[in-house]
Amino acid sequence: MLAFRSNETFAGATELNGNGIFGMILNEADGSNADGEIGNNGFPGKLKAKKSIFSFSDKIISIGTNISSVDNKNPTQTNLFQTFLEDKKELLFTQNGKLKSFPTKGNLPANKTGENWIIDNYGNGYHILSSDVINYKKSF
Repeated sequence: MLAFRSNETFAGATELNGNGIFGMILNEADGSNADGEIGNNGFPGKLKAKKSIFSFSDKIISIGTNISSVDNKNPTQTNLFQTFLEDKKELLFTQNGKLKSFPTKGNLPANKTGENWIIDNYGNGYHILSSDVINYKKSF
């Protein structure tokens, strides 16, 4: 079993007066075996990401950037939210309007202007700066 140690040195967290910050760089492509020079170093997908999390009072702001992998068999994806639907009538909102029907799934088309956004059934908003297609699904 490979005990991977990343060569990235940035990871940390701190708190002040009940507010907090956390940041890290994930780089599975570059590292060493913590148990010595036995075996292959790194993971096949070579996942990379930068992650920042800020907490203020009862709010959390989570930012993920530069998320990538070379694994073509299992594409990289990021789940923005998975929430409990107490009632099928609970709404999701996008820049295209209300998502009323149940079940429903679809996508927000790719755009280069960072205009994609979605609001979950609890009122949490997600502004997506990526120019990738955003897939959504509402079901039990």
